[in-house]
Amino acid sequence: MKIAKVVANPFAALAIDTSNDDDARVGIPQGVVALPASRGIWIGARLDEGKLARTGKHAFYFPIGKDGKPRVVEIQVDDTNIRSHLANAINDGSLIAADEKTARMCGIGDFLPHEKALEAERVKALETFQATYGKQATIGQVPTKVEEQDAPAPPAPTREKAVISKTLTRDNAEGK
Repeated sequence: MKIAKVVANPFAALAIDTSNDDDARVGIPQGVVALPASRGIWIGARLDEGKLARTGKHAFYFPIGKDGKPRVVEIQVDDTNIRSHLANAINDGSLIAADEKTARMCGIGDFLPHEKALEAERVKALETFQATYGKQATIGQVPTKVEEQDAPAPPAPTREKAVISKTLTRDNAEGK
């Protein structure tokens, strides 16, 4: 079984914050890569359901560990299509190889640790962004949240809540 280790590159795409009225636009890092043949699954990123509900627009956040470092995603790449998809994403900068083995698999000779690679991508994105929007343009912080597995589990529903929920579901199903 072949495993690739990658980190999402949020600087691969920047969204414009339209809530600012001044000339300085803020680029919100939003670079995401979808897992092939998987609808709605993003490699190293998650859809922010709260912002989607408030704004009607897709916005992503990038899970981090308790140590504050970006999440390294391990993906099984035995399938040729998945391996080539990941290699293309790494070579175009949408994903970053998190280890030397993954970099070699994608034909990258000079491996750069993902922390340094992310900083280089941030600098490159800022230069490109400022070339388009002027020297006053800035890049915002990468939207992050601590990984969901590190968060406490929600409390189990009580029997009373379960009965109410079941009743409401049944009533709705009957058209009431």
